[in-house]
Amino acid sequence: MINSYFIQDQLLSLRHKREKLCLIINSHLLSNVGNEIQCMNVGQQLSEKLIMVPQQERSVQAALIFSEMIRSSTTEFVGLNRIEILFNRELAVDPLRLLLANAKEKTILALWPGHFDPKIGLTYAQPSHSEYRFYKPSDINNLLIIDIETQIL
Repeated sequence: MINSYFIQDQLLSLRHKREKLCLIINSHLLSNVGNEIQCMNVGQQLSEKLIMVPQQERSVQAALIFSEMIRSSTTEFVGLNRIEILFNRELAVDPLRLLLANAKEKTILALWPGHFDPKIGLTYAQPSHSEYRFYKPSDINNLLIIDIETQIL
């Protein structure tokens, strides 16, 4: 269970960072974290917009549409649920880099659908899976990552 006061305090600590991104690990739903956070179902919203884009243009348009979704938020804090669509290889985006690029103007709180070990790194899927992603500790050392199960910060 996410303690909303804890999360809000952590998000406030990001205010002076260049990229204001917080990844939540081992949580399936982002809710009840405060009225200042607008939550988005990325999978639903992005797929609804991409369905109108010809398939051969989706890799070019995906990052632009995602960025517009973030910019259109009326709040300083944006919560992102169901980000699995960002790992789709056909979209040709690096999910973590896309989140970081959009976490400069808005503070982003994203549910990461993978695993985190501070000694090993951040992953999504298994190495044999086509959407597998791995970020080594040096790639993520400046990120705020909260693992709900192990209480690792």
